[in-house]
Amino acid sequence: MKIRRIVTAFGVGPDSGSILAAVAALAALHDAELEALFVEGDDLSRFAALPFARELGFPSAAPRRLDPEAVARSLQARAREARIRLAAATGRTDPRWSFRAARGSLVEALRAASPQADLVVVGNRPWDPAALQLVRAGVATLLVLPPGAKLAGPLYGVCATTTAPAQAVTTLCALADAIGDGLTVVVAGPGDDEAVSWQDAAAAALKRQGRDATVRRLPAKGALDLSRVLQGGTGVAAFLGAEDALGESAANALLRASRVPVFICRG
Repeated sequence: MKIRRIVTAFGVGPDSGSILAAVAALAALHDAELEALFVEGDDLSRFAALPFARELGFPSAAPRRLDPEAVARSLQARAREARIRLAAATGRTDPRWSFRAARGSLVEALRAASPQADLVVVGNRPWDPAALQLVRAGVATLLVLPPGAKLAGPLYGVCATTTAPAQAVTTLCALADAIGDGLTVVVAGPGDDEAVSWQDAAAAALKRQGRDATVRRLPAKGALDLSRVLQGGTGVAAFLGAEDALGESAANALLRASRVPVFICRG
């Protein structure tokens, strides 16, 4: 997988520092251009403008009027701090990284910035289920990074039978080369016959590429098995159309609980 341009977006949450560090390391590894977006949500600014908006002082616990200008200054200060952290994480002063602040939805900010990106990176706390729509909207590859997770170790690729086996193998081999060590290909599908046929075709494609990889099927009720992998804390996972095979609600639940990085690729 050739990574030339990475786009990431983050908000004011406590996990933004770990996301920046991981993305900066990934960009350095691939000598890729990095664009970082600090997204200021509209909700707090809109709430601060309401006449009844109040905040509790510390340590007095006395209610006081929420000042919209103070909220704006606080967000600006957080954006400056994030830019400083990004500069420190990248250790680069050349124009191959950029930073800008945006306002509104994190998903919409990514949608607007991602057309020319090879990889789009988000955190998964809080996980926005709408981010899966980025893949369907044309984002080639989305990476969901839990706090503190490392892009290293074996790759566990979960594929739907609607994904062409040769295409899946090509994508997963490229990801495995980019991040680590070993590959297991898993097919998730509603019918055993269809899954067996897909499994055989994927094994043949791996053999043509000279790859030593395991190919197996995920049982119809195998979400629990997959959950154990994602919560194991080691390795990296990849979904290729798997949200269709598992169901979008199940895929979102797995992503929220995951302790390993998860690539989501178009099926």
